[in-house]
Amino acid sequence: MHRSILVCTAGIGFLLLILFGVAPLFLPKSEPSSLPAEQFSAERAIRHVERLAQRPRLVGTAGMEEASSYVSAILQGCGLIPEFQVDSSPKGILRNVIARLPGRHPSGALLILTHVDSISYGAGDNASGAGVLLEAACALKAGKQLQNDIILLFEDGEEFGYLGGYAFALNDAPANPIRRVIGLDTAAWGPVVLLQTTPENASLVQAYASSVKNPTAYGFFADADWNISGDTSEIQPFFERGIPGLELEDPRAFSGKHSETDTLNSVLPGSLQQMGDQVLALARFLGDSDLASRSNGRLSFFSLWRIGLVYYPAGWNLALAALSFIAVAFLIGKGLRRKDLAGHALILAAIILFLALILAALAGAVGGAVFGALFPNPNPRAGSYLVPASLPFFAAATACIGIALLFLRSKLIRAFGDQAVRLGGLLSWAFFALISAVWLPVGSYLFTLPFAAGVLVSFFPPRWQYARLLPFAVGTILLAPNLALAFISTGLQTLPLVTLLVAADSILWPS
Repeated sequence: MHRSILVCTAGIGFLLLILFGVAPLFLPKSEPSSLPAEQFSAERAIRHVERLAQRPRLVGTAGMEEASSYVSAILQGCGLIPEFQVDSSPKGILRNVIARLPGRHPSGALLILTHVDSISYGAGDNASGAGVLLEAACALKAGKQLQNDIILLFEDGEEFGYLGGYAFALNDAPANPIRRVIGLDTAAWGPVVLLQTTPENASLVQAYASSVKNPTAYGFFADADWNISGDTSEIQPFFERGIPGLELEDPRAFSGKHSETDTLNSVLPGSLQQMGDQVLALARFLGDSDLASRSNGRLSFFSLWRIGLVYYPAGWNLALAALSFIAVAFLIGKGLRRKDLAGHALILAAIILFLALILAALAGAVGGAVFGALFPNPNPRAGSYLVPASLPFFAAATACIGIALLFLRSKLIRAFGDQAVRLGGLLSWAFFALISAVWLPVGSYLFTLPFAAGVLVSFFPPRWQYARLLPFAVGTILLAPNLALAFISTGLQTLPLVTLLVAADSILWPS
């Protein structure tokens, strides 16, 4: 009976940790059109989405010309003076729409851009982003004048490689140069997150943390998107000019993307509201900041529910991983000297646990391949996107891997002792923490913080047994939103990484 209660309590606690970790990703409620003009209303923004998503909007087509005229008319209705940038491209004549909100005493300009063109009806990709920027533009115009210029760019030709963005970046020569860039893409099918930052991200992350009330930013996901996936976004043409920027986007995979099913029915008003609230707050903060200062430095960051954005210098991750590794070496030396730790037991436990992590990743790869063969992608044009059956498979696969590692760990404890298994597991974490701190400096907190917590509690006296929950709790809270984003953005493509991380987190479960 006592054991059953303990298992139930542990299960409930585990679910609460996951819920706490993913809570920032929940969509806010949609605000009505009765909201004052200087505030963001998804109900007003979705009207723009509906109007733009009447027909495909490819470069050089009548649909794109009509959409550009609509954008221009809305901006004029808000009291802005839009201009057309017409340029040639290999795909046809580009029609960018540009508007400027002049500042009181500019230290530079903030550029906010999104694309209007689409391959199909494109309600999500990207009438949603265009609708958000139109509503944000009107809200900015209705509010107080800011210190800096704000330039709004409604881009054409994004679907063919940011053609409109490159045309603007190459030809624009404003009196007040662009100092920061915010890119907006899809806000339709799921949570909007800080998808990317340029490498020198300090000023932008600090601005985001200071202005956005409900941040949804995860450095591991952003760093992996930039450095592992090699993904690009609207900010790419300006990054190549050395201008710091960030991208806000809903990364949720949608099987209807680039197809005739990308219609208004698929757009979630809460997603529009989430992007609108973030970009409006960020625009106002940067609009009254000193943009002339350089965005030097790189910050590691992650969101916590009700707490906000936690950030610190990315270089601390390498220092923390190195210090934790030294501490593990000290604990191992201490155990060997006292003869309460057997060297061969430690080595075998460390090797078996490390191999188990590699096997977990291989199991994820094989499982994902088998699933993909059984349930092929219904829309190859959209890349690797979700099919309904993938969620239960994803949940079952990760649960099985986690349970298998817990079972293996219990067997190893019986064979080699608790201390050998605990320190052997920390050696596995040391490997990933040190590698990630070099390879993914912004996102390596996902490894370094649980590793450091595991090392820290190893110094606690035995009577503090419940403190051993700390590293598992830290690991679960940090892993949960990143695993959720990995799943909704790529389906099972990242399953090997997910199963590896779930297995690693299981190592931190207290004895």
